[in-house]
Amino acid sequence: MIASTLAALVVSVSASESRLLRADLRFATLYYSGQAGIELGLRALADAQGCPLSRIATLSPAGDSLDVRVGRRGQFCLIESTARRGRAMRAFEAMVGGVPDSSLSLTVNLGDRRAGLTVADNARLHGPVSVGAAGVRSERLKGRRFRGTFDVQLDSTDQFQFPSVDGAQIRRSVSKDLERASQCLADGRANCPGNPDAVVDRLSVKLDTVLFEGNLTLRSATLPRGSTIIASGLLTLDDVTGTDLLFIGKSVRIANSSFTGQVVAEHRASLAATRLSYPSVVVVAGDSTSTDYAVALTISDHTRIDGTVLHLDPGSSTVLSIDESSSVRGLVYTSGLLNSQGTIRGTAAPWRFYFYESPAHYYNWIRDGRHDNDRPSDYAVPVAIATGSKQPIYVTETEWRRF
Repeated sequence: MIASTLAALVVSVSASESRLLRADLRFATLYYSGQAGIELGLRALADAQGCPLSRIATLSPAGDSLDVRVGRRGQFCLIESTARRGRAMRAFEAMVGGVPDSSLSLTVNLGDRRAGLTVADNARLHGPVSVGAAGVRSERLKGRRFRGTFDVQLDSTDQFQFPSVDGAQIRRSVSKDLERASQCLADGRANCPGNPDAVVDRLSVKLDTVLFEGNLTLRSATLPRGSTIIASGLLTLDDVTGTDLLFIGKSVRIANSSFTGQVVAEHRASLAATRLSYPSVVVVAGDSTSTDYAVALTISDHTRIDGTVLHLDPGSSTVLSIDESSSVRGLVYTSGLLNSQGTIRGTAAPWRFYFYESPAHYYNWIRDGRHDNDRPSDYAVPVAIATGSKQPIYVTETEWRRF
């Protein structure tokens, strides 16, 4: 009797173990199927301009059902891949950016190359540059001798073109988002809480995307991963943290914050005492109504940005300003004027360098600051920057169901 009971128990345990092993194998197989879906999405993007919307429904090599969606999140492409078998599923998403081409491998890639580049005061410039036939030279500034250093490799053949950025596409996208926010109360959208000119310390709406009509001030808030906030007026962030965040506003002010994400302003933006981790993006879309020498983007007070800064200026007359305490690692691009007294580790690609010291405006002079191309070789840039191909920035598992 005891022997038969033990035998039945052993058989039962063996059957349970077998079911668990099969379930574990199925769950592991779903992982590889989900990753295969990411690869399918990358193939769909390989030869495409921007991030065209597409959906792929197919079977993986293991026989799992695959649902792959390709779209856009801010300045990057987004691939969502879901693998299912029975009641089990695993979902992944990949953020995809552009691979920098050779024009973004330089320390300085100057748009206006008629007069070369002049360094003065405490400027430090090191690495390959493309600045025109006049090259780089040091000069006294108002009697002050040059106290910095420069060691450059000059592109004498002018083979590197100034980077091409699809500013029109960015401006269309921002305008569309702001229009959605400006009409959200009238449209009765569920993700449009509160009144114009709101000041909040948390978001009570549990949605991925929240629209605000008018101005919004958000203080001392830790936001859920993947949150998107769009304000049709001035968006002010103070002591905000989170991962993979997207902020869009007519104008944007950020202070005392630390997050990974994208900041997009139609008119102006300022960042102070803020840390944005890779692969963050700051964009000022620009307009044709700004006055000459107006500062459209200010980076100050020990701000650190690891990623890409884009200042788009249709008139090439407004300023991107980086103060002496702040730094950017990655790419700083402006089709206007760059006044940088801080540190740029990567590529500075301004139409012109600029500063004002009474009574004169100085073009293509670097007065202070540090410029070198000390940055990771595999960093990704927004897809609006013309590059040869695309690469995943990161892949994360967003949801799973085991049985």
